[in-house]
Amino acid sequence: MFVVERTVKLEKGFIDIHKEKMNEYSSIFKSPGFVKREVLISTTNKEFDLIKTLVYFNDKKAYYVWEGSPEHIKMHKEKKENPVKPVGVISVERNYYEHFITNMHE
Repeated sequence: MFVVERTVKLEKGFIDIHKEKMNEYSSIFKSPGFVKREVLISTTNKEFDLIKTLVYFNDKKAYYVWEGSPEHIKMHKEKKENPVKPVGVISVERNYYEHFITNMHE
């Protein structure tokens, strides 16, 4: 599996707005090779909050299919046409991983 990790660092007080956005439907859910999306939230830091999104694809090729899809391109085109920084966002970091192993309780 191929995993895309996106970490959004937020100012305190903006987590609920972003949680609502994460609950909205995304066209990625119907992309060929999409497996699942996990959203993790951390509010333990006194200065900022974190939202970590892990998106799983069958393989790297499936991710590139999504990245090149008309839906994905349209989404980024709209962001370029309206380059307003999302409210409360301090920074965004993206990383890519090849899934190695999952251990589970038996």
